Amino acid sequence: EVIIKHVKELSVNKRALVDENSRQSATIEKTILLVIVVLLLFSTFLARHLYRSISRPIEELNNIAAGFSTGELGIMMNESRNDEFGMLAKFFNNSIKKLNYTSQSLLDRSYQLQAEQSFTKTIIQSMPGLFYLIEKDNAKLKRRNDNWRLITGYSEDEIDKMTALDF
Repeated sequence: EVIIKHVKELSVNKRALVDENSRQSATIEKTILLVIVVLLLFSTFLARHLYRSISRPIEELNNIAAGFSTGELGIMMNESRNDEFGMLAKFFNNSIKKLNYTSQSLLDRSYQLQAEQSFTKTIIQSMPGLFYLIEKDNAKLKRRNDNWRLITGYSEDEIDKMTALDF
């Protein structure tokens, strides 16, 4: 009977230990599940933040490049970021500034050339008699005054096809 009593006590102790282990296992499982949920939420938040931090500058660059391709040279990127996108924005903005400068220089030079051409044409037209400039390679009349048509009697088309040696 003492043995049976000890066996019963051992059995009760064993059940208590098994129940305690089961509770601890359940608690551990819940804790692990909670940690997994928290990590998933954190990962989702981090992924969303990374996506936005990369996609927004790329979208901005894309919009600026689209405007740039249509001749819009007044757009600038935000240079305030302290990362690779900030560096890219500085390089891109610098390129736009240089292109603006070059474009303006070409436009200024074009106006200057137009004014010089107009001045040269006025001088050539004001010359008395026949005045002409010929091309070195083929002796074609490069520039001439209108007196050629009046004095020679040839039409504009005929004169355009002639060389200096034809006169």
